[in-house]
Amino acid sequence: MNISRWLPNELLVYIIQYSRKADQATLCRLSKLFRDLCLPALNREVKIKSSRFIAPFCSAILENPSRADAVRSVTLAIPYYNPDTIRSDLILATLKLMLRLEHLSVSSRTLEDHHWANLLEEGQYPQLTSCNLWVPTDTLVVLRTHPSDLAVGFLTRHSALKRVHFTSADRIVPSRSVRVSLPNLEFYKGDAEFIVAIDAIRLKEVDLTWYSEDNAEEIIIALSSITRPEIPFISSHRSRSRGGLRQIVTSLSKHMQHTQTLRLHSFGDSLGQDTICHIRESLPQFTDLVYLKVGLQYKAGEKPARPWKHVA
Repeated sequence: MNISRWLPNELLVYIIQYSRKADQATLCRLSKLFRDLCLPALNREVKIKSSRFIAPFCSAILENPSRADAVRSVTLAIPYYNPDTIRSDLILATLKLMLRLEHLSVSSRTLEDHHWANLLEEGQYPQLTSCNLWVPTDTLVVLRTHPSDLAVGFLTRHSALKRVHFTSADRIVPSRSVRVSLPNLEFYKGDAEFIVAIDAIRLKEVDLTWYSEDNAEEIIIALSSITRPEIPFISSHRSRSRGGLRQIVTSLSKHMQHTQTLRLHSFGDSLGQDTICHIRESLPQFTDLVYLKVGLQYKAGEKPARPWKHVA
């Protein structure tokens, strides 16, 4: 029995949308009707973990641009750059067609730096609400636009963003005169210094990376200005400098007492007993705190020289 003769297309689409990806792929092979109904569902959320699948996917979209309208989420989680299987120009041309994207996540090894600059400078996705992107540096290649300006420009064109995650090999330091309005922003992960350039009213969570050059007091005051005491706040901090956590905690205890969840990490073995004592002494000032985590963080492949510390 041909089920497509007895069920309306709307019901078939509903069934397909809530089916497993494997089942959707199987249905595509049954008939042209099922193929036409299944492809939008299959393309709605795209996640590619191997570079060898990038070219076939991009080619399929470029050959039939109407398929790009169905894509809402793209995640390119490529572990390393392979020039034999990755064509940055093909990726950029494909992404350019996806005007209905809501989520865009591209790992740092997926594109070369000048192509990253092109994506940040020219990419425009009117419905984008979440992004996880790499900001290139100008240490190895000459960029026509400063890295921080690339990040600011991308955010300016996507003011509806709710979640922002920027990573880079160097600090992303915005100009003092820059202020980007992100009224819907709820989550930011990236360099602490960059938060100074953001104006928000709904911020609920930050995950900040700190360097020795960062002015903790100035940054925390800026962070406090875009949070609301009545909204439960989650605050995570990673310090790359010895003693950096003490400065961060001091400023947080003065300006962010409404923090409910506080996570503090120090890179390498720079978490000393004096820092632990300082954190303990500062705890009474966090009037709304319900969860605290303190520990060491290591780069991939590194082994801790001593046991990991945890304060609760």
